[in-house]
Order: sequence, then structure tokens, then C-alpha cells
Amino acid sequence: MIVSRHFKNARLLLFTFSIAAAPLAWAESLYSKPHANEARVHYMLYCQGCHLSDGAGSLKAEVPKMKDYVGNFLKIPEGREYLVRVPGSANAPIGDEKLANLLNWILLTMAGESTPKGFTPYTGKEVGVLRAKSLTNVVTLRSNLIEKINKTSTDFDTQAIRKSK
Repeated sequence: MIVSRHFKNARLLLFTFSIAAAPLAWAESLYSKPHANEARVHYMLYCQGCHLSDGAGSLKAEVPKMKDYVGNFLKIPEGREYLVRVPGSANAPIGDEKLANLLNWILLTMAGESTPKGFTPYTGKEVGVLRAKSLTNVVTLRSNLIEKINKTSTDFDTQAIRKSK
């Protein structure tokens, strides 16, 4: 009888843990797959040259920071599109699925708390549709998006506005 009661408690504990961990399941699965390593390599090859290894960017070179910041773009639909359409993303010589994986990796690792909780990960299909639309005047668009994000969010990093101009 004692064994049976402990077995029930263990099942209850496992069930409770699985419910609590469910929102993070897809994020943890990304880290447990070779996709995370592939994304890290793609970052090194196609992003790190300008945004630096830690995503800090360069104010002097007018390269925006990604670290603890880039997730703010997901707060508005146009910002989500921007992350795919910005020339560094759109022109990366990798397929749509791999670019989606790279963007999701950046949002899970570099963006920190700026990524909204429960954000919808990019898919290859979404990336394929968005990256086909060319983007012009990147700096002006980024400034406009940051202004819009700033108006819709109270916890936005306002230093980003100064850095993007």
C-alpha cells in the first residue's frame, strides 16, 4: 500500500511539472537538437561580423545591438517582419527553415528579457513569404518602428531610439 501511494505522488508530481514546463517545451527542444548548434554557426557566419559575437553591435559603425534588445521588435507586427526583411537576414545564403531557426535562436539566447513571453517562433514558410519582399531605407524604417514600439510599450528600452538614429 505504501508503494502505491508513493507511486501516485510521483505521478502527480510528474504531471504538475509537465504542465508548468509546457510553455518552455519548444524552447528547450531547440536547445536539445543539433538545430541550436547550426543556428550558432549561422550567427557566426552571417551576423557576428557586424553585430559582434555577443550581439552588442557597434554604435560607432551604426550597427544596432541585438543583445537584450532585438525581441522588442516582436511587440508589433511590422517589427516581426522587419527582422526577416532586414538585408542581413533576407540576403543570408541559407534556406528559409534555417533562417527561421537562426532568428528563433537569436530571440531565445541574445534577446534576453526583450523577447515577449510566449512569442510565436518563426517558421520557414513565414520567413519565405517575408524575405521575398525587398526592404529599402532600413535606417528610417528601424527608427519609425522603434518610435512605434516605444508608444505601445511601457517597458521598452528607450536608449535604443538614440542608438538607431
